[in-house]
Amino acid sequence: MNAAPTYGSVEPSGLPDEVTRTRTAWRPSLGSLVGRATGWTLVVVGIVLMPLPGPGTLIVVAGLRILVPYHRWAAASYDRVRDQAVAAARAGVATRPRVLASLAGVVWITVLSGMYVVDVSIPRTSLLGVTVGPSLPFHSTATAVGLVVSSLASAAATLYSIARLRPRPAVRTA
Repeated sequence: MNAAPTYGSVEPSGLPDEVTRTRTAWRPSLGSLVGRATGWTLVVVGIVLMPLPGPGTLIVVAGLRILVPYHRWAAASYDRVRDQAVAAARAGVATRPRVLASLAGVVWITVLSGMYVVDVSIPRTSLLGVTVGPSLPFHSTATAVGLVVSSLASAAATLYSIARLRPRPAVRTA
């Protein structure tokens, strides 16, 4: 049991304890401010990257993980998102065709990122009134970097899922 606070005592800071409690209640530490700012920045950037080429979901999860010590809702959201991500990763490598499809996706993102890095010219094409070419749509250094990061993240996530989450076949004994 905690003892009731004794008002009028002096804290090591030299200030009365009620002043110290009041001051710390409204002034969070620098680490807390940096942690919250980093977490919120990652969540917002991740949400923006979700429809764009980039590892948006991974960035949102990283932001939620950083916010866990500061917000109860972040802890609940992080647990729910983590559980869903593990279930999806486990399902994605449950069978051989799913593993091959996951690896094909990694190869596709890698080839696409290479095309954006090298700046491949494409023929001018028009489809449904939208003209594309002679350069790739949304071509910029940011898109190329986002695709390279996505390629690396998807390769790492797929290999991790294969190594850690793929069910092992039962060993037959003679």
